[in-house]
Amino acid sequence: MAVRNCFSGLRYLMMPILYEGICSAASSSALHARRSSELGAELTALQGEFDLKKAKELIDRIRRAPENTVRRILEHFAKLVDVLVFTSHKAMISSQLHIESVTESYREVQEKNKKLSDALERLQELSRLKSNFLATVSHELRTPLTSVIGTARCCSPASPAT
Repeated sequence: MAVRNCFSGLRYLMMPILYEGICSAASSSALHARRSSELGAELTALQGEFDLKKAKELIDRIRRAPENTVRRILEHFAKLVDVLVFTSHKAMISSQLHIESVTESYREVQEKNKKLSDALERLQELSRLKSNFLATVSHELRTPLTSVIGTARCCSPASPAT
């Protein structure tokens, strides 16, 4: 925990907020560093620029607490922030895993769709080739059979032409 003096005469206790060893923020709390009747030297030096009486009034409104109480409050606040950051980070990682899972599933579906599309094109081509083959075979068989049937009708004993 670090202590920083302010130009107003207040003192700030500052505590880093760490998550996985990285300082992500700092929490702070103001304490009175002097008796309530005193203002900081830097603030007093600005006497002509603003109302020091009003500044003292505002500073006196700040609640006083013992330093150990402020330290405990800051430690408690840091723990709360740590829990919030942890749960948020956990939710973010879960979301990223979900997105990766959906992306991978989508890729697999796209791959299967491509294979099915290729198989459909191949089956359509085979169906066309089968139809052409049957048409050709039918034509090639029908032509000589028509001659054979015609000859058989002409030469049969039961035919009316003889």
